[in-house]
Amino acid sequence: MEYMNIRHIIRNTVIGFFEYTGISWFYRFIQRRHGPLTRIIVFHDVPDAVWFETMITTLARETNVLSPEEFFSGACASDRMNTCITFDDGYASWTSVALPLLRAHGLKALFFVNSGLLDVAHSEQDTEVFMRESLEITPRVPLTWSDVVVLQDAGHTIGGHTRTHPNLVACTTEESRREVQEDKDRIESKLGNQVTEFAYPFGTKAHVNAEVAELVRTAGYIRGYTTISRFVDQRSETFLLPRMCIETGLSAHALILWLGGGYDLFDMIKK
Repeated sequence: MEYMNIRHIIRNTVIGFFEYTGISWFYRFIQRRHGPLTRIIVFHDVPDAVWFETMITTLARETNVLSPEEFFSGACASDRMNTCITFDDGYASWTSVALPLLRAHGLKALFFVNSGLLDVAHSEQDTEVFMRESLEITPRVPLTWSDVVVLQDAGHTIGGHTRTHPNLVACTTEESRREVQEDKDRIESKLGNQVTEFAYPFGTKAHVNAEVAELVRTAGYIRGYTTISRFVDQRSETFLLPRMCIETGLSAHALILWLGGGYDLFDMIKK
């Protein structure tokens, strides 16, 4: 834990250096040449209501928060940074914490779910196994199918995230096809409508390639989302859309620096 804290301090110091020396400004200047500054962000479990409200308040104050429909149609503001909010996996905090706060701010989001997790949400033992082995996290309370319906009925968009959250690049072609297609079919059968958005498990460059993106396209999805932190621009590949992960506990000040491009630059250097 101490090692991770030191790493985070070094990372955030470098990100601050980028902002205060104008490097992030120049990065944003270059990005504006390709259209309005637009960023997709991703949360996972959000059990801390105070922290999550800080994140949402900061986003609403500092950016033009787009609904999924506005993002799909390209209805971006040209004079402000635009953001689109997404969530991955499937946690009970989405309805207990995120939903009321999003409603209070009049915001809509995109929720990507693992249908395999929702299918075992009734079993504490099976949920624990899924979270430890598939999500690689300590167990926490999962979302249920009835929760997903609540989110959809509240006007939010539901997307696919595979059945069991594997690294699709490490799977065989047939395994990947089943993970993507069966997940889509399961969600659609539960919700009674088509889902068009897909988020790759893990989502980094090590977890997404052209073959996997093509499988997602042929399954009937319209867009695919990574966790590669960049601005979205007109040259972005529809099935390789970038997203910035927001880590739990991030401060409002750090969030602003991350949104401004400092985290993107740090990520480029790190890789």
